[in-house]
Amino acid sequence: MTEFEREKLDKMLNRLDEALVRLTTMEERLAQNGRSLERAFNSIDDLKSKTQTLETAHAVSQSKIGMNERVIWLIISAVVGVVTYSMKV
Repeated sequence: MTEFEREKLDKMLNRLDEALVRLTTMEERLAQNGRSLERAFNSIDDLKSKTQTLETAHAVSQSKIGMNERVIWLIISAVVGVVTYSMKV
């Protein structure tokens, strides 16, 4: 093997080494991005479950408020009816 061929082979090996380093770096970045995406999706899932819990609690609260409002109006109507009836008598 001549000196020229050795230098050419050495340059090729250096380029392969650089390419391997780049590939390793890219692989690490891809792995990091995968972990970041997993954390983001886990956070989204947590937010979804919290939102569902809040929506359920809000629906229950609204039904209780509606029932309490009906009872209050029933009491007010009864008081007004009693007062009106007692004024007639």
